Amino acid sequence: MSDLFLSTEFWFGAAVLGAYQFAKFSELSSLDPEFAARSATIPNLRAIDFAGRVTYCATLVAFLVATFLIYFVLCKVSPTILLGWAQVSGAQLDEELKKFVDTVNYPLYIAAAYIGFTQPGIPFLSNIGNVQRNMFHAWMGVPSRVMSTSSFFATQIFTRCQDTKQLAKELQILVGDAFVQRIEAYADADFYRAHLARLKLDDAAELLKGTRRELKILTRQLVDVASLATVRESGVASLSRLAGDLRVSMLPNSGWSNAFLAGGTLFLIGMTFLWNLIPVFDSTAERFLSAGSEYDFWPNNLRFSGQYLISQAGPIFLAIGVALATWVSAFGRAQMVAVDEPQPVAGMADHFSRYAGLLAFTVIAIVLFDIFQAFFDYGAYGLGKTTEFVALVQVSLPFYLLHSFVSLVVCFVLLRYMDDRTQPPRWRAASTISLLVAGVALASLFYAAAQVQHKFDAPFGPNGADLAVLMVVINVSAALMAFVCAALCKRQAETSPNGPRRQDLPRTPVTEFAGGRVDAPLAPAVPTGE
Repeated sequence: MSDLFLSTEFWFGAAVLGAYQFAKFSELSSLDPEFAARSATIPNLRAIDFAGRVTYCATLVAFLVATFLIYFVLCKVSPTILLGWAQVSGAQLDEELKKFVDTVNYPLYIAAAYIGFTQPGIPFLSNIGNVQRNMFHAWMGVPSRVMSTSSFFATQIFTRCQDTKQLAKELQILVGDAFVQRIEAYADADFYRAHLARLKLDDAAELLKGTRRELKILTRQLVDVASLATVRESGVASLSRLAGDLRVSMLPNSGWSNAFLAGGTLFLIGMTFLWNLIPVFDSTAERFLSAGSEYDFWPNNLRFSGQYLISQAGPIFLAIGVALATWVSAFGRAQMVAVDEPQPVAGMADHFSRYAGLLAFTVIAIVLFDIFQAFFDYGAYGLGKTTEFVALVQVSLPFYLLHSFVSLVVCFVLLRYMDDRTQPPRWRAASTISLLVAGVALASLFYAAAQVQHKFDAPFGPNGADLAVLMVVINVSAALMAFVCAALCKRQAETSPNGPRRQDLPRTPVTEFAGGRVDAPLAPAVPTGE
């Protein structure tokens, strides 16, 4: 590690990569065609416009720190993986090979591949930056939070304006000086005025002649700009003040990012505790589990304990993260808000069909993870005698598939738990935990037995009891922590203010709000008595 930190190439690559990621973070990337259409009328938008300065800067720091950690890990493991790949490919392990591996400028190449400068590009590395940026933008709610809140505001305005005349009067309020002066206390009024100047809406008589479709388009644009002006000046929290001035209700914060952050933090704490606890029981495992055995698999230091955790708990953490993100974005929230009454949970076959793509992705991703881990083991410890990549895959693929089944069980059981709203919460949690522990323990036991029996050519039972116990403990612990993450997300879905018991918007003009009576310059579009 010290040699890497003393390397000029490492710090130069870090500086170039940091500058590139700093610029990339400000870029907006959304596949939503509606967002593209709505943002096209507002030039030069950046990510900071949808998050606020404080939130943006704090998340940017976290983004750059994550970039540096990924870059450091790639630089650290690349020589070992390359050495392992060379051995698997048939190269002779000698001083000449080690010298060649040590002379490669990994930091510069990794930085270039990360940015996408290599020709041909490396798909995985060249997409890390985009995936990482999109994840952090989603964490901030960029651009979805501001745009969904603005849409919520505009929908309420359209609902209370039943005819074209009412909507035209509402639009006159939005372009009036009184409204601009009112929002100037918390919004970027110059930004709002600049957009008004581009639209040229100073002719009140012309507004009254517009069709309802034209007025709705203009109203939505102005509400979008007012929302952006608010966030640019004082952050997302001030959107509630804009809601008061627009005489609409505020869209509640779903809190998904907090649920994911809390779950990830608990997972990190649990794994750190297990990382330090496992070596403590080395002597106990040697006495009761591996006595008389040809092999001793139990780690006796933090280095090997950490490697076991990365190889076993790491895939579970990544798989459940992708699974929960998929549930939240594609299935879970739509199901939770669609009905007010509990619906029967789908059968096993239907549940498997619903998430078949995700489960297949989990298997493929973990098999690839294990292949790269095999390269690392070959390079670091010289394990194995296979000198052909195809032969390595043929020999090891059954073990990799068995390993993937552990994460497969976790994803399947927890996704079924997320979709189930028929049982009382206490019984639902108890049955899920029981099924999760039994399934993961059984899959881990099969995986350990297969490795001892076929990879080490030793009879399982007299050998490998410590490996089986170790894998069961790590995987069951990781699965239980994954359950806590899933429970947090499910609780957020069931208790969200904009969840399944959402009320319809009022369809009659209102003159008062919870915060008090509306001021005269911002009176409702239809005066009382009209």
